[in-house]
Amino acid sequence: MKGSEFSFFDAAVEDLEDLAHLEAQGFEPPWTREALAAELQRQEDLFLLARASKEASLAGYAAWRICAHEAELLRVAVAPELRRRGLARNLLRTGLGRLREASARVCFLEVRPDNRGARNLYRALGFREVGERPGYYPDGSRALIYSLELNP
Repeated sequence: MKGSEFSFFDAAVEDLEDLAHLEAQGFEPPWTREALAAELQRQEDLFLLARASKEASLAGYAAWRICAHEAELLRVAVAPELRRRGLARNLLRTGLGRLREASARVCFLEVRPDNRGARNLYRALGFREVGERPGYYPDGSRALIYSLELNP
C-alpha cells in the first residue's frame, strides 16, 4: 500500500490501545498509556491517525501541540511493515495543512542527529534546521531543532 491509500482521522480516547501498541513499536522509550491518554484529552492540539478505513488497524499517527500561532510536532509513527511507502509524508502534509487552517504560523520539531531518514523527510517538507538542544533525550544525546513557516 502506498501512503496515499490511507485516510486520516482525528484520534479519540477509543484509539488509546492501538496508539499504545504502535508507540511501543516505534519509540524507545515509548510514551506510557497515561501520557497518550493525556495527549488525547488536549482538545486544542492535533492528533491524527492514518488508517485504510475507519475500522482498519492503525497504520500511523502524528501528534502536534498548538499554542497561539505556533505548533510543535511531538510524534510521528508508522507501523514497521508500512514504512518507506510515503505514509509519514502524507500524514505530515495533512497535519501541516490542518495547522495552516488553524492559523498556526510556524511548526517546530526536535529530531536525533543520527535519524537521517526523518531528517531527509523533514527537509523534503520544507523544514530547516534552526538550532539544537543539548542533552534533550533521556540518554543525554542532543536534538536538532527544525522549523517550518506555515503561513509566510
